[in-house]
Amino acid sequence: MTSTPGNDAPGAPSPAGRAAAPLRAVLVATGTEIALGRTVDTNCAFLAELLGGWGVRVQRHLTVPDDPYDIAATVRECFARFDVTVMTGGLGPTEDDWTRLAAARAFSCPLVFSHELASDLRGRMRGWGFACPDNNLRQAWIPAAAYPVPNPRGTAPAFAVRRGGRAAVFLPGVPREAEHLARTALREIVLGLRPGGPGAVRTFVLKAAGLGEGKVDDLLKDILRGSENPYVGLSAGQYETKILVTVQAADAESAEALAAPVLAEIERRLGASLAGSGEGGLRASVAERLREGGRRLGVVDSITGGVLARSLLEHLPPECLAGAVSCRPGAASGLNALNYLSAEGADLVMSLHAQTPLPASSGDCAEGTASVTVVTHIRDARPRPQWGRRRGGKSDEFFQITPLAGPEAHLRERVAALACFQLWEFLRDKG
Repeated sequence: MTSTPGNDAPGAPSPAGRAAAPLRAVLVATGTEIALGRTVDTNCAFLAELLGGWGVRVQRHLTVPDDPYDIAATVRECFARFDVTVMTGGLGPTEDDWTRLAAARAFSCPLVFSHELASDLRGRMRGWGFACPDNNLRQAWIPAAAYPVPNPRGTAPAFAVRRGGRAAVFLPGVPREAEHLARTALREIVLGLRPGGPGAVRTFVLKAAGLGEGKVDDLLKDILRGSENPYVGLSAGQYETKILVTVQAADAESAEALAAPVLAEIERRLGASLAGSGEGGLRASVAERLREGGRRLGVVDSITGGVLARSLLEHLPPECLAGAVSCRPGAASGLNALNYLSAEGADLVMSLHAQTPLPASSGDCAEGTASVTVVTHIRDARPRPQWGRRRGGKSDEFFQITPLAGPEAHLRERVAALACFQLWEFLRDKG
């Protein structure tokens, strides 16, 4: 199969449904604290998703420290190569806010003082009960080539430059301010670059569980290498690999039609390893299978200190969860937990316990073995003198897992992830 359907392929869009070539964008975050990893940038992730919904294909994310020469060189290069350049940060009133000066250098123009912006700054701060310090008036200077973009959420005015069918938009770094201006001013600018509408970019996600990234690549290699629209890529995670199918089309309906045959072929090739769809990880796939089967899960966790229970609680809807118990190792604690979950109406219980205890320290630990038990007869369970598998019983499933050595916190996360994978396999095989 070829991964890009032809004009006559099922689900292929009509000529009217095709989109013009998408606008290409680059996102730039400024800030030494971001470059050093001390602050996590969330603006670029938000902007990339927002722009994709408007038919803009984000092709690069960059981080630049607070250096006027680096920022100017980055703006100059990005504006020459991309249709849309969006930069966040560096618009405040302090000495290390260099974006205004750097943008002026990049566009070979002087900074000009906007009396309108200065008046707006004074009035805004007066309304908050503060006098306007002189250093705040630095924010009233913008490049002569730019036009101001008022910021109703803060004191840092944004600005934009448009030349030759391209745009550079400079937004404040404070997320609540950047997000508001992106939804309003940035959207208007982007739509203005492509009269008649920019189209739509949609990304569909399938998940493969129990297959390494290399195996998924081998199964889908012709699709991965032979398609530009849809574009198909992989994203590896713990015990799962996501397959991302990104489509550019005139509208959302056409995007779904274009993606449909490719998604169907990927699902066919993955077979039993298909772990659902959507952005959520393997835990979300467990929730899907529980919901489809009308089952309620109980969790007994005496090994990860509640990591497993918390990770499942984030994804399981109330109708799928009977309860989660984090308890001490031992038969008595396990039996009490089982009886409690039985009373809460659990259809099945996953119990996670260690054969080799995990250490209490935060240092390195030796490799150990843990055991996962899935008990499926829970609604008919009666108190038994021991906690464990009934000899010859067919309703308990056991899995042995051997986590890797490493720091305690990392090891507990790995054990929880692998236990969740074992539960997904159980639900897949047992229905």
